[in-house]
Amino acid sequence: MSRRPIAAAVLLVVGVLAWCLVEEHLTLERIMERERQLRDFIETDPWRAFAVGFGAYVVVSVFPGTSGKSVVAGWFFGFWQALLMVTVALTIAGVFGFSVARHLLRDALRTRFKLVLERFDRAVMREGVFYLLTVRLLHVPFTLVNYASGVSEVRLWTFAWTTLIGLVPSTMVFVGLGAGLPSLNELQDKGATSLASPALVTALIAMGSLPWLVRWGGRKLGVGGDAGGLARIAAAQERP
Repeated sequence: MSRRPIAAAVLLVVGVLAWCLVEEHLTLERIMERERQLRDFIETDPWRAFAVGFGAYVVVSVFPGTSGKSVVAGWFFGFWQALLMVTVALTIAGVFGFSVARHLLRDALRTRFKLVLERFDRAVMREGVFYLLTVRLLHVPFTLVNYASGVSEVRLWTFAWTTLIGLVPSTMVFVGLGAGLPSLNELQDKGATSLASPALVTALIAMGSLPWLVRWGGRKLGVGGDAGGLARIAAAQERP
């Protein structure tokens, strides 16, 4: 008997039980109260709040599949604080993933993702740091780039600074999106009109335009041609 239906059934049961346990606490009033408490904490003790948020961001970023964090950071901390928090935290998490791949998982990853890593190695040898910057600018899956770089011949310092710089444009877009969102109180008081802020509209336009601009620039410079295929190859290798 296949294990997938069993696993799906177990997840469904756990989900239903979890929902039953927390349903009474998921009212809009309680969520708004929690938001106010967090915003009061950030306002009254900004240094400690930033340290807590930074530490939490580093830890969560180590695990794959945790998207949307930068929007939340921008929503709570504002554009500039969130930009600093997210770029530095992601760089630290990236260096951690790079080191784990290089020193603990190198042989296993080389065997499991042979095609994508061979393609990555060829691109790095051909284009050097420009390729590393391109895959970050194109927002190729974060963990994939960390692991691929870790098992390649890329130096740690080169990986770290290209990660820091390459993540800035997309991070600016996502934290800008979060910073442009209204608080729940504002949304309740003003309704949907509070969403029509210039900052939010600008962030949405930038979010849609950035990938096209990076790809256009990469073609003009003749670099990063293989960047868009990395995730597709990795996904294909993941299929049983």
